[in-house]
Amino acid sequence: MRRFRYSLYGLVIDTNISFAGLARADGEADVVIRFGTLDRLPSAGRRRPYAVSFSGHEALIGWKGIGRFHVMGGRHVLVDSDPGVYPPLLQQVIVGSVMGIVLHQRRLLVLHASAVALGNEAVLFLGGKGWGKSTLAAFMVSKGADLVADDVAAVDWRDGRPVVLRGNLQLRLWPDALSALGESPAGFQKAVPSQEKRICPPRSFLERTFSPIRRIYLLQKSRRIRVEKIAAAGAAIELIRHSYRVEWLHDADPSVHFSRCTDLASSVAVRRLLRPLDFSRLDEIYSEVKTDCFEETAAGQVA
Repeated sequence: MRRFRYSLYGLVIDTNISFAGLARADGEADVVIRFGTLDRLPSAGRRRPYAVSFSGHEALIGWKGIGRFHVMGGRHVLVDSDPGVYPPLLQQVIVGSVMGIVLHQRRLLVLHASAVALGNEAVLFLGGKGWGKSTLAAFMVSKGADLVADDVAAVDWRDGRPVVLRGNLQLRLWPDALSALGESPAGFQKAVPSQEKRICPPRSFLERTFSPIRRIYLLQKSRRIRVEKIAAAGAAIELIRHSYRVEWLHDADPSVHFSRCTDLASSVAVRRLLRPLDFSRLDEIYSEVKTDCFEETAAGQVA
């Protein structure tokens, strides 16, 4: 069976599954993902389409209409997909939720955020589902930024500085967002057969595997466009609140996760980005972000 190697979240993935939109990689594999057969299933949940069970450093996910996934020690993933599953949806679950567990098991800080690189540094847009993270990231890319990750942002430390690792290089956007960006929704594949959200490859993405973090913006709806500073203590709480699949930190030490969020909040400026959900004002939002990121102090140093 054919094998592929991809670079994802700073890891080399060895797999017999073909993924679209991921950077190819060489070198020794950090994570092995294989198709296989799974009989064990976690108890089904009523409120969500998935259920997860944990045992030590293992996790088992059952996802209705998609398949079953066994994640072991942050190094091995077994995928038992349902017959006829929509391939883009299977990929979305693997590179998102399943890899989220892999990253948690490898003790990385994983945020529910999209990230772009402006020059040599990255900015993260933090928020829940439907908060506009992907739309804002797509607009920044249309203005010359490089996509770093969509929806799942993995944070590591290199030489004592926090960096965001290059992740999923496909944006998922609703038709109205695509139209606002000057694109025809009809030209893009659906992310989910029953929804109108589309898969949108970025015009430009980060070539290197990570980027130092410049700013983190917590998105908030408002009639006005403005950026507000958040004190480090409050920023740490927001990072905890918006950690990716924080309910899946079953076998992790909560104090370690809290410490990482505190370290990140004290190392990187976290701002509240207030803005209307109005596509006609994306240029203003972009300008506000750039001004905040690259404002200079009276002493002539970058803030």
